[in-house]
Amino acid sequence: MIKSKAIEIINGLTKEELDEFRLFLDSPYFNRKKKILNMFDIIRLRSNELGDNGPAEEQVFGELFSGGKYSASFVRNLMSELLAKCREFLVVNRLKKENFEDNHSSFILLDELNRRHLDNLFGIEMKSQRKKFEKKKMDDEHFEALAKLESVNIAYHLFRSSMHKVPPHLFKRAEYNFIHFLQLFEHDLMDISVNKTAFNLDTDKEIFPALSRFIDTDKMLDTLADYESSAKEEIEIHLRLIRLGNGFEDDKNYFRLKKLLLSRTGLYTNSEAANLFIKLKNYCGFRIYGGERKFYDEKFTLGRKELEVIKFNEDGVGPLHISIYLELIQFALYEKDVAYAESVLRSHSSSLEESRRKSVAGLAEAMICFEKGLFDQSLKLLSSVSPFNTLMKVNCKVLLIRLFYELDESESGISAIESFRHYLASAKDIGESRRSNLETNLKIMRNLFRLRFNRAECRPEDLDDLSDMIRQSESRYSRWYFEKVNELKPI
Repeated sequence: MIKSKAIEIINGLTKEELDEFRLFLDSPYFNRKKKILNMFDIIRLRSNELGDNGPAEEQVFGELFSGGKYSASFVRNLMSELLAKCREFLVVNRLKKENFEDNHSSFILLDELNRRHLDNLFGIEMKSQRKKFEKKKMDDEHFEALAKLESVNIAYHLFRSSMHKVPPHLFKRAEYNFIHFLQLFEHDLMDISVNKTAFNLDTDKEIFPALSRFIDTDKMLDTLADYESSAKEEIEIHLRLIRLGNGFEDDKNYFRLKKLLLSRTGLYTNSEAANLFIKLKNYCGFRIYGGERKFYDEKFTLGRKELEVIKFNEDGVGPLHISIYLELIQFALYEKDVAYAESVLRSHSSSLEESRRKSVAGLAEAMICFEKGLFDQSLKLLSSVSPFNTLMKVNCKVLLIRLFYELDESESGISAIESFRHYLASAKDIGESRRSNLETNLKIMRNLFRLRFNRAECRPEDLDDLSDMIRQSESRYSRWYFEKVNELKPI
């Protein structure tokens, strides 16, 4: 068995990259040792043999010695040099794939022009860079890059002993660095907040969360109102995002932030806009968790806007997440907006992860058919769904129970309820609040089956008690529950 970091890197290259690496090694500018190129050619040719049960090192690299005596130390040294070339290639190839529109390459070029006192070319390139940033959409590195651009300007004037021209660039650099600091601060704060909720983390002994609570965003926002800056709104946005991330229940802050962000979505890159939508929806989830039902509608409105604005599976954004997709369809069906649910199914199913698209879209179509009263068709669609996570399993189980109710399948319905009860008792990845909510839904559905299929027990007071339970549950299925209760009332 031959172990080598160089071989690991080579095996991880694409065919195109392997061809480029060979050109790299064959160039005297990058490599002047023919033996390194020969070793690469041998590794590439015999890559399938270099496993646990492959030939010995001497058999593989013996031909490097042209009939001379094999030297293990020589091979090790050569392999070490090949590793160095592999690492160099990865960096050079990355830079080659960039163009001078990319920040990193641009700053290197400006620095070189400055150091070589090519003032005319420096001025032209600096002007070009400023125009680029005027047109460029903002991402999480935007203000960091602007700050670096001001640093390049400062360095230029210092090199030319033009100290009097430095201060304006210092102030702009400080402003851009401050915004970038707010971005970094807010990103960490949001990540910790989300993970704390998801994994019930104890953050009381951690330094960052403790210090973050002393950031007085109110005073900063009051101060900001008295000054003017081209980046004023961006500073306000990140101060308000920090307030959001600190867990403050502040709807005024949320709605001001939402207004700012939605008016500026066209200024952000696709991935940055997607992140901002997530943060707004996280606040809605926080308020829903606290019992504010109006934020269900708010989250639905945001979700609809998100589908209009964000391009999934491109420009730094991955597939449309199944929770966003299914939640939008469920919201629409709850509001009896079947047409919108069908438009999501028709227009956005292709944005889902390909390997899971069929099952998720199948569940969505089954939900829509249920709402349209096509219960047999819904059941058929549901039977072809393969639930692969907790969200899918829960939605499938609830829909199945409701279908059995509508199809007068009493025994199958009771069996499905018991199956769901056992699942809830054993599922470890369901939070306590969610588990409690699902158990309440299960209790409501069990009572519906009991009262419908044992009419002797269906007294008016029992229906009133069930209605109270539904009202208190604030379940997303409450409208359907109330419809079924009303159907059981005597005419």
